[in-house]
Amino acid sequence: MKLKICLSLNAVLGLLLLSACGGSSGGANVNGLSGLPDASNLFAASSSSSLSWAAVTGTPPLLTDLVDDPDAYFWDSFLSTLHSPLTFATNDDWRAAEKKLYGGGQDGDPAGNGACMMAATVGQTVRQLSSNTMCYIKGMSENEDAPIEPSVGDRSSVFKQASSDKWVKVAVSGDEHGGNMNVFIRVVGSDNLEGDKYKLELHFCESASVTGREVITVDRSTEAYNSTEYGSEENGTHQNSISAYLIKSGTGFDWDPAKGRTGESFFEGSYGGHSQKYKSKVTLDGSDLTARAISDGDFGVNKNYSLLSITGSGASSLRFLEGAFTNRNEPTCDGCNSGTYSGQAQYNGSFYESTASGTYASEIAAYDISADSFFSEAIGSVDTTSLTDVSCDQTVDYTITMDFSTPAVAALQSTCEDRAFDGEFNQMCWGSSFQSAQNYLYTVYVAP
Repeated sequence: MKLKICLSLNAVLGLLLLSACGGSSGGANVNGLSGLPDASNLFAASSSSSLSWAAVTGTPPLLTDLVDDPDAYFWDSFLSTLHSPLTFATNDDWRAAEKKLYGGGQDGDPAGNGACMMAATVGQTVRQLSSNTMCYIKGMSENEDAPIEPSVGDRSSVFKQASSDKWVKVAVSGDEHGGNMNVFIRVVGSDNLEGDKYKLELHFCESASVTGREVITVDRSTEAYNSTEYGSEENGTHQNSISAYLIKSGTGFDWDPAKGRTGESFFEGSYGGHSQKYKSKVTLDGSDLTARAISDGDFGVNKNYSLLSITGSGASSLRFLEGAFTNRNEPTCDGCNSGTYSGQAQYNGSFYESTASGTYASEIAAYDISADSFFSEAIGSVDTTSLTDVSCDQTVDYTITMDFSTPAVAALQSTCEDRAFDGEFNQMCWGSSFQSAQNYLYTVYVAP
């Protein structure tokens, strides 16, 4: 099982699915979270895509597979050739190699770092927002391996909204990654809310310390869904948010494909011993993604704006078909120069190649990264002050025991593992192979 109880507050959102939602003749009449869509499906592509597959050869790799060998997928192994004794006879030759490294080269050339950043931005954001825990808890709601104390005749009543607040504790244990965790959930009473809303406030405790929080709000009148979660992880702190709309689907709800879905992610910490700040914003409209990301760390500053076409029904099946990008790179390596470059990429059956005639040609030609407010705003820091105004000794009305060592819960693994979304996308495009190739290229620079 890949449930990591220390990673993400969205991971425990699934626990709330033990509850029920009321019927509705209009609006998102949520009273409990049963039937709400899986966060890992937030970026599922619409079935009605305007994308022409004519330029896409074969089946592109899964987004999760790209982290295994980015040199092959985005550089066609070009990175491995940039080392001594390679030299360039003219500035034109050197510039051609530079475009293969960063992107925007001739048709058929490797699409380079710009295309890699397109995929990495989407991958990192989806990774931060996705979880397979919802699947586990849906399965658990059908058996008694999650006993509730005090016992209730109607399990769904535990998370139904009342006029006053209710507190629920979920005691998680038996996860293969070790450790235990208590999740405290405040079902905010209707008397404490403005408007017709359903709201949950969660905080997570490990070793008697608050490690994260999440706030989930559904506006029943507008069908708007908003969540914000933040906390600590092994390498630093993070903050993630979802903004979307709901639509009735059978007995539950789904993400409304006719309205935009936005996920935002922020991270501050270190990877591989190198400090880094990172923020991203991804918006899906049908099958078209707009992605923005900026990273600031020991290797410099990188800004990436991308337009992508994707396919897939959820996080684990996402594939990047084609896209266009504008990238601003401000490296710190000796002799390296800052630069802005644009390009387009499409999958050609074995790697992502440059093209001048992609779907987003006119849009990327008109885009000006220097005028985009996302990149001019400071990255900021995670606000952890609210972690101090809740307690790991909170008095509760109900306690649910969730023991992953029980056979019935362990049996859910085969069903739920495809909801997991793993991969170190944060460093996919800036690994040691890229750094070595970039540094070497600038040591053999040929002047015009």
